[in-house]
Amino acid sequence: MEIMHGMRKCFGNNLIYCTVLAVSKTNGCILKLIKNVVLEMDVVIKESLTEKYLNDLVSAAKDFVFSHGVIMRRRDGLSSADDVQHAPFALFPSSIPRVCFDQAVAVHTDFNLLMHRIAHDRAFLADCLKSVIRVDDFTKRIWEIYETVQSEGVRQPLCLSMNRSDYMIDCRSTSSPDGSYQTTVHRNVALRQIEFNTMAASFAGLSQKLHLYHKFILGLIGSEDKISQIPVNNSADGLAEGLAAAWKHYGNPNAVILFLVYNDERNIYDHRWLEYSVYDIDVHIKVIRKSMMDVQQSGRLSTDHCLFVDDLEVAVVYQRSCYVPADFDTEELWKCRLMMERSKAIICPNAGYHLAGTKKVQQVLAQPGIVERFITDKCAAERIRATFAEQFSLDMNEEGDKNVTMALNNPQRFVLKPQREGGGNNTYGDEIKTLLTTIRDSEERSSYVLMERIEPLTVSGYPVSPGMPVELTRMISELGIYGMLVGTKDKIFLNKQTGYLLRTKKVGTNEGGVATGYSVLDTPFLVD
Repeated sequence: MEIMHGMRKCFGNNLIYCTVLAVSKTNGCILKLIKNVVLEMDVVIKESLTEKYLNDLVSAAKDFVFSHGVIMRRRDGLSSADDVQHAPFALFPSSIPRVCFDQAVAVHTDFNLLMHRIAHDRAFLADCLKSVIRVDDFTKRIWEIYETVQSEGVRQPLCLSMNRSDYMIDCRSTSSPDGSYQTTVHRNVALRQIEFNTMAASFAGLSQKLHLYHKFILGLIGSEDKISQIPVNNSADGLAEGLAAAWKHYGNPNAVILFLVYNDERNIYDHRWLEYSVYDIDVHIKVIRKSMMDVQQSGRLSTDHCLFVDDLEVAVVYQRSCYVPADFDTEELWKCRLMMERSKAIICPNAGYHLAGTKKVQQVLAQPGIVERFITDKCAAERIRATFAEQFSLDMNEEGDKNVTMALNNPQRFVLKPQREGGGNNTYGDEIKTLLTTIRDSEERSSYVLMERIEPLTVSGYPVSPGMPVELTRMISELGIYGMLVGTKDKIFLNKQTGYLLRTKKVGTNEGGVATGYSVLDTPFLVD
């Protein structure tokens, strides 16, 4: 009971107040308003948590996450299931304004539909990506696969999207006179989309398990009355529903689902939880795991363009790899990707969806009238636009020249993004100035987009990472909302929001990503 007493003490009357730019429905449309929010969980003060209390809590926390499979393989033991460690996680859930969380959830099916329609608009993708294709070979190769399949005729009209839209809560902040961050006041807070991931949206499996841990820890510290402020998270189950639905639409009960993975995959248990959720839906569905090299060596197309791997017919290919240039280090692997796209298998994501998820498409969508080209429902378009951060083109024209000069004059205001996934690719601060000075007169700059830098809401927390001390840390969070869509160009069978991911990192860390070592897994604690 010593832990409970200590934690109740630190969850006392110390509260953080913030003003949130929220979204409310008026006559079916959105209206911006200001609402006061109390960040109740952001009050863990170091003096209230003795070393003994903290160590006891961390020990109980690690036992829970190991027992529930919130684990990863060690970097130095990727090939062995006997060498694992817990995934990095936050000891306590982090405060998120409920209005921002609800906004992100509510808009997700709108984004699903928007990206689906973009993936099927050949003319738009061609015009949008023309400057990138000239200088970015990876995007060019995906585009050439897309063009080949479109020209030959699409053999599998059904699409499966398993995606995640990532957000940060942007604010302009001022500290209290004494400089204490426990009493920082935040103003003009708004939900801002960072990116929309159409490829390999990870951590749905571990995130679903972790939210159970954060309910457990609230009970352990005597805050059972706060558990309802942790939203239910069925992220793996929701994505698995999409996989199972696509498999069923394929129409062959003997066909398998192929997870396209890396041979040495540190995050294998996140994949496994998704696989097990598929089995929970229908035990007759078989999932196999293969690398692109495996498919290149043992894959083939039948005369009627069915995809076979190891003589097993494949209904669905779920790509958890093959999103960076290094994954295609031989021409044979590119031919393998084309073979899969030419088949009757349902590819998630197919080449159209892969291209729709590029940073250039995100930048173009921020321009006036572009969202409305695809979303005719005015209120849905407004819901989407309300989440956009400012985006700027760096194409070789007058507008691009102006934006380059703007970034060079004030690089701290921006993030420079290439057309890449997986974390660790963006450029920040003075490094923007260095890079843009080098490429400002080169077409290479067209492969980047410029985005306004978010000033995120800060919280205090205890990150728990293997081999690292557990200390009170100033942190910022990135909220991801999962979704899935199953449909053809003209008919939607399923369109759902399917759960969430929260990743939290130390203030001052530019990049995100748990697998890349920048962040810890977390859970939202919703505050009104």
